[in-house]
Amino acid sequence: PDPLMLLLETCQADFAARFAILGLKELFPDTLREVTPEWLSRLAFRPLASAHTFLVETLEGSPEYHQGKLKSVGLHDAVLQLLVSPDKKARKYAIEYARGHATDLSTEKLLELLGKEDDYDDTAKLAATMLQGRGARKLGIEIVGRLVQYDATSKWAKAALDNDFEKKEITETFLADMLLSNVEARVNWAETYIDKKLGAATISLAFWMRVLDDPRIEDDSESVADWVATRIAKHIPVSAAPADWVLKALARDDIEYEISSWLEKADALPAGMDIERIKGLVFDPQRREIAFKLLGNKKLVSPGDVGLGWLLALARRADPTLHEWAHRYLLQHMKPENFADGKADAEAGVARLFSLALGAREPEAVRAFAQTFLRCHHPKIGKEQPESKQFNIKPQVHRDEYTMDRVWPALFDQRADVRRFAVTITRIELRHWKAQSRVYELAESSAKEVRKIAYDALIQA
Repeated sequence: PDPLMLLLETCQADFAARFAILGLKELFPDTLREVTPEWLSRLAFRPLASAHTFLVETLEGSPEYHQGKLKSVGLHDAVLQLLVSPDKKARKYAIEYARGHATDLSTEKLLELLGKEDDYDDTAKLAATMLQGRGARKLGIEIVGRLVQYDATSKWAKAALDNDFEKKEITETFLADMLLSNVEARVNWAETYIDKKLGAATISLAFWMRVLDDPRIEDDSESVADWVATRIAKHIPVSAAPADWVLKALARDDIEYEISSWLEKADALPAGMDIERIKGLVFDPQRREIAFKLLGNKKLVSPGDVGLGWLLALARRADPTLHEWAHRYLLQHMKPENFADGKADAEAGVARLFSLALGAREPEAVRAFAQTFLRCHHPKIGKEQPESKQFNIKPQVHRDEYTMDRVWPALFDQRADVRRFAVTITRIELRHWKAQSRVYELAESSAKEVRKIAYDALIQA
């Protein structure tokens, strides 16, 4: 019998276990009648249905192993192990034993058994019955909160949370733990409770921040972070939030969209908001759109805080997204005097604009902006410019600023964009400059667009 008993204790497959059991029953029945409780106990911890069936049959067939005696002979824990047996008969035996002789099972053990409901529904029902029998107050609110997630106890636990606990006992800590549990049923209960019982509008920003900043949110699906951020955006004004926290939240991938939407609708930014950090976001392709929207909203950030120097530096960038936005902002929000290096002097501002539009060292992107600005602010042709119509620009540069000394040399510049700008101004200012007699110079230009000024002027003479 010894090799068969060893085989039953150590084999890894039911086929081998059944072979050992059959051999013991047929060849060594006397040995089986004398097996020790220790050997039987070891069988309970084998993951084999046939071994568990054999164990139960042995227990039921011997008066010495009546259920009332199992604890005294050291088989109490072994039989309870059968609550998660792959053999239905063994589980049934263990369930009957637990009902009569193991009502003092720990709450954690019962929760562990309840968690097996997908595999062992009968055992889970036993655990549910025993837990519910202890009452919600005795279990405590944390345990009842965990019971929300199991099918066998969900309905009871939700009713207990509604009826057996006072509102003050459902603390923010408890709600945060439910939201961060990463268990759908518990998360759904907490969201519903906050929305329908408490009212999300009554929840403080401190609670929402606490949930979003909790390390457990990283292990959670994005839905909780989205849900929290959506309620912040709906019920909390941006100006009430800490400036640093808002910027950190904006940099998070999981809630970036909601925080961006929140900021877009803001009437004011938080006190102490670092505008330089917002400006820095324009260099992050993922977040530059919201940075542009914030910087472009004069209610939130004044043009002075954006800064002319920074805008001109942005206009020099090779990235078209950056320099095109800088162009639009400068056209929409800057006046000629803003370009005068700190002096409230429109003439100095216009002089600088011409140096930007025509300067030998200025990059094409900067020249394009300054040329557009000067076209839009020309008192004769400004209103006709497409940019003027798009941004509702009203000309603010006096006609006398468009002097022949500034523009005429540009007609012979090697750069095509500079020539085109000069041609636009020259066509409208030629008579004003009293330069009709110099059209012959233009007719000798190597540039077609410059020669055409002369041809048109001569034809219309």
